[in-house]
Amino acid sequence: MTTPRNPHDTLRKARVAAETSGSEASGSEASGRPDRAGRTRHLLPPSDGARYRQLSLTLDSGGGLTLTFHEMGASLEAAWGADDNEVSVALDRDALARLALALIAERLDGRSDGLERLQALCQRHAVDYKLACWT
Repeated sequence: MTTPRNPHDTLRKARVAAETSGSEASGSEASGRPDRAGRTRHLLPPSDGARYRQLSLTLDSGGGLTLTFHEMGASLEAAWGADDNEVSVALDRDALARLALALIAERLDGRSDGLERLQALCQRHAVDYKLACWT
């Protein structure tokens, strides 16, 4: 059995496509929306000017995920008055699948409405899924 289609899916997908193909630069917002390619989400608001901070999640073509934090600019703690620090955590495809299992299990643990909650989460984030029912 295939996924029942929500009549708002087409509108939501069109809105997401419009948001991700606009003329703004991919790093100019921190709304958690994907960039133009749909593979990077910027998680911090624009910098205040004194310090540049960027936190982003990127899904690579092999199915892995990288979280990158980059911070630079004026700082009282920096030896020369400015510093530059970039750190990343990378998960390969298998590690990402195990993490997804753990996070979804935490979110649904002990809930009798787990099926509906997972479907709603998938729909909210435009994630395709298959629904099967046996009687």
